[in-house]
Amino acid sequence: MEYAAFDAALARARSDPRVSVRLGDPITGYGQEARGRAARQRIPHSTRVDDAGVEHVTVQFWARGPRGAARVTAELRRAGAKAWAFDYMVADFDGARPSRVTLVAPGSGG
Repeated sequence: MEYAAFDAALARARSDPRVSVRLGDPITGYGQEARGRAARQRIPHSTRVDDAGVEHVTVQFWARGPRGAARVTAELRRAGAKAWAFDYMVADFDGARPSRVTLVAPGSGG
């Protein structure tokens, strides 16, 4: 479940021009900043079920390109058997001028 949400969030980040301009191409995604392969493959996440019985998953991961890296946080809700809808998504960029870009605003239904 968290890997499907991670895949959807990484695809959304790759398609956003604000991310691709800052990070360059290609953009890769991984779980944690660590030297070990196992730590990079684990996606930090949390899950919950709301009052309506809808499953939500929050994922945090790193997106990296030739020009830098960003910490991406996204909350998605299950919108079908294999579909996800975004509740919110932000990218926090590293570097000399750290900044945050909101890719999906809370409540926008993106």
